[in-house]
Amino acid sequence: MKRRQFIQTVGVGTATVSLAGCTASDGDEADVSVTLVRNAPENPGPFEDPVGTVTPQESEELIIDGFTFQRAGQKGLVVAGDARNTGDRPLQNVVVEVTLHDRNESEDELLDSASEQSSHERLDTGETWQWATTFDEQEFQIDYYVVKATASYV
Repeated sequence: MKRRQFIQTVGVGTATVSLAGCTASDGDEADVSVTLVRNAPENPGPFEDPVGTVTPQESEELIIDGFTFQRAGQKGLVVAGDARNTGDRPLQNVVVEVTLHDRNESEDELLDSASEQSSHERLDTGETWQWATTFDEQEFQIDYYVVKATASYV
């Protein structure tokens, strides 16, 4: 598949990441939102930590950490981590979306990106969910990735 065709297949993203359709069952916006931006290591190995947190946590009720960013041979790339409910209320409709980005310093001025989601129905107080997203081999360089988690109160 050619690069431009691949981009059209997975969609062209922007540097601002939003999670459409992640709403509570009554139609309200998600109650809790966390977004982290991490630099992607050039040649990640198993369980290698990403390089630095660029954007801090936005929520004290939902924590995402314990990241793994690694190439998985023929499977492509895996980004995984933990989502913990540190609040005093259960959370539902927990969605983690990972978006890979290329700063794209080429002349075509398109921002290359690809997104995958993982979801969990309910996360009780004190509970940890180990989430994972798998990407097919990317046809663009990955400079950084964005992890956004959203959830609603039960």
